[in-house]
Amino acid sequence: MRRILSVLVAGASLVIVPAIMGQGHGSHGASGQGGMGRPQMSGSQSGGTQMGTPRGIGVGDRDQIHQRDRDRIYTTDVQRDQVRDCINSADRTRVQARDMQKLVKSDKFNQENAIQQRDRMQDQLRTMDQKHDRLMQGFSTEQRATAQERIRAMEQARAQANTRLQEMNGELGQASPDRKRLQQQARDMERSMQQWRNAYQQMASEMEP
Repeated sequence: MRRILSVLVAGASLVIVPAIMGQGHGSHGASGQGGMGRPQMSGSQSGGTQMGTPRGIGVGDRDQIHQRDRDRIYTTDVQRDQVRDCINSADRTRVQARDMQKLVKSDKFNQENAIQQRDRMQDQLRTMDQKHDRLMQGFSTEQRATAQERIRAMEQARAQANTRLQEMNGELGQASPDRKRLQQQARDMERSMQQWRNAYQQMASEMEP
């Protein structure tokens, strides 16, 4: 009887031990597979904040900003009003030059009428010269240095306009003025006044209080 009991106990042990070992091995394998198979989460996937490189200002952009800052002309209210007045004077002189072109092409053209129109344009140009001189006299050395390109363009257009007026005076001083030459001179005058006006307009856009 004892032998039979010993055999039964030994058999039960052989069955129970492998089952327990199998369960332990399976549990360990599952956890191992879970640890190895889990994908690595990035900062954004795991809910964390991923710090990216901020989009900065490039070297070229910085150079443009610095150039714009250098081009700023710090002016007074009076100076800005003077520039606007010069722009208006340039427009009026340009209109006078255009009227001369119309007169030369019309049936009403004669030397007397052309001289009167020349006088109106000359008076307007003289007024503009005076306003320009007052503006430049009020500029400081620093303002002149900052606006030197605009001032250079203004002086160039001014010289061209006065040259065209002198040519027109010479033509109208002839006994029989040439209408084609007068028309070309008036057209060149209008172009010079437009260039002068553009230089003022550009300066106005760069002015700061």
